[in-house]
Amino acid sequence: MCGAQIVSDVSGREQIVPAQTVGASYGDAFRAGLAAGVLSRGALAAWLRSGARVVPDAVANARYREDQSLFRRLYEETRRTVHELQGWARPDS
Repeated sequence: MCGAQIVSDVSGREQIVPAQTVGASYGDAFRAGLAAGVLSRGALAAWLRSGARVVPDAVANARYREDQSLFRRLYEETRRTVHELQGWARPDS
């Protein structure tokens, strides 16, 4: 299962995923094209084409809602330990 599907299932919301999912480097390439004069701002719509539509799975959403209280309780019970471990892992400045 892809991350976008999990997000839709947990949130119960539909998403439109971009056709190009490279991320920041894709945006950087567009900005470089603008700076070099190869692209214009009008090209942005074509550059940012919509891709797949991700629809939440109602059964998965119901399961996530059922388990939410367990995850909240787990967080509350382990929060102090997790934060202590995080501090231990950081090198001293």
